[in-house]
Amino acid sequence: GQRLFLARCQHLDRQTALHSHFDNGLFLISLEGKLIAESPFKPGRRGRDISSREFYQRTFATKHTYISKPYLSTHNPGQPALIMTAPVFNPSGEMVGLILGSFDLLGANNILADLTKTHFGTSGYLYLTDGRETVISHPDKTRIMKSPAQPEQNPLFDRAVEGFEGSGETVTAYGVPMLGSVKRISSTGWILGGYYQMAEAYAPIYEARRYFLLAMVLGTAMILAVVWLLMRRLTGPLLLMTSQVNEIG
Repeated sequence: GQRLFLARCQHLDRQTALHSHFDNGLFLISLEGKLIAESPFKPGRRGRDISSREFYQRTFATKHTYISKPYLSTHNPGQPALIMTAPVFNPSGEMVGLILGSFDLLGANNILADLTKTHFGTSGYLYLTDGRETVISHPDKTRIMKSPAQPEQNPLFDRAVEGFEGSGETVTAYGVPMLGSVKRISSTGWILGGYYQMAEAYAPIYEARRYFLLAMVLGTAMILAVVWLLMRRLTGPLLLMTSQVNEIG
């Protein structure tokens, strides 16, 4: 039993590609809900019963992959984390266990970390929430595991919760005017959003408008100057004649 346990741990340890995504550990769970092996290994956890956990029950019932809600990790105590599970089948197609990978929501090297590293200009960013309950990913780490905007605090987010997908102008819960886009992830029901401060988003338009107005003023001034010169040239002989008539009396 001990030799088999070590072999399973070593097998998980060799999954370096998975470790680059699941930085909070890999776990092998028996059909009865007992922890068989984990990587990285931590003593005193073998045989732990996790059959009461939602991710185990959902995977066992559906026999499909499942993504959990955010939770506080026991593998890395106190850290907010997510778990993804996948059933394990034998050659006969019977489910014999499940494997799960957990990643730290505050980590810098997992599959959600790229979201927090994505920026638009200097003020634009991406965020991920499960709806009204919990912020899953956000550049401001202090907002993770906290409640997102409440009703009537952010009009665009309110529409996203109701099922809207698209872009529009909004004001965040902190009173900042933003240009935003929202998209619902069908497999999980999560909401992916992107915000960009309106002042920065519209800055090129405002600058182009200033240049347009300046060009229009300069163009109008040049046209007026040309017209004045033409009129002066056309009326010059008439004014000269008028002056000569006045001198004759």
